[in-house]
Amino acid sequence: MKFKFLKAAFAGLVLTVSGLANAGLITYTDWTEFDSLTFGLTIENFEVGLGNSGVSGVGSIINSATNTGPITTGEISSGFNLTSIQGGEMVALGAGINGLTSNGVAVDLFSEEMRLDLLSPFTAVGFDLLSTTTGTVEAQFFNANSLLGTLILPVSSVLNFGGAIAFGGDIITRVDFVNEIPSDQGIIMDRLAFGTTSVSEPSTLAIFALGLIGLASRRFKKHS
Repeated sequence: MKFKFLKAAFAGLVLTVSGLANAGLITYTDWTEFDSLTFGLTIENFEVGLGNSGVSGVGSIINSATNTGPITTGEISSGFNLTSIQGGEMVALGAGINGLTSNGVAVDLFSEEMRLDLLSPFTAVGFDLLSTTTGTVEAQFFNANSLLGTLILPVSSVLNFGGAIAFGGDIITRVDFVNEIPSDQGIIMDRLAFGTTSVSEPSTLAIFALGLIGLASRRFKKHS
């Protein structure tokens, strides 16, 4: 009976691992865990020349070449573009606005949604988000035009972290932040991190787990 149970557990684990191996993405909601599995992260805190509670338009795109409002060329890290999915304007927000403890960025019209394009083959991306009201944001992670996976992230006036790591040869080239917040209240980004990873693929972890099951089954056989 015990051996039959182990065989059933083995089959379940194989199916689970197969699903993970095809997924190509692991999502995270804890910064400490995400940070421990990455290295060489570029971290952008959007600390531009903007006073407390200030609001300033910065044009239709935020990147290292931006030279609009409080952002000067080179003040933002290179390697990404932030835009509105609907093509509207972006804004910089000062600390003190709706729970922001430091500067952040958002789309100008809160009914619009934000897009992050990564300009190099990165495998990890993380972000701190908040909003002017309580709700959820769906982060959609892409490799080119192929959807790797999604993360439903709760947002409020308190910062919430979300992130993802791609594996199995996949990279993350784009993240769309789909606004699921009531009353069309906007998504505010306070911190952005991107880089590469040192995480083991699920298949590697599964081989280890399957070995343990094999040892356990041999032991049960001896006692039966």
